[in-house]
Amino acid sequence: MSSVKSRKDDASSSIFQQVPGIIQEGFFKVNQDLVFTEVNDVLCQITGFTRDEILGTNLDTFLPHSLADSRSKEMKNMVREGGKGTLQWRSRSGKVKKFFHDRNRLV
Repeated sequence: MSSVKSRKDDASSSIFQQVPGIIQEGFFKVNQDLVFTEVNDVLCQITGFTRDEILGTNLDTFLPHSLADSRSKEMKNMVREGGKGTLQWRSRSGKVKKFFHDRNRLV
């Protein structure tokens, strides 16, 4: 299982810029509408999507189509509220990948 971390607070921007050189984990920032505003290169590599394909796109775009509505809502709430857990992501190839999500700490 790969690791994905998200950050929503603007204060983390300077740290976010440094993350790719410090650790090899996928990081992203979303706004309140779950639209991606920042991603790092590692997230792009492990999902198979380019930065341009992810930025400005809603999280729904990358959730597996086969998810039950309740599980999809649960994952979106986890990202929005900063919880920990498993986030399923549909990669470019269509394969569903599972990532550990924990936006409350930078490792």
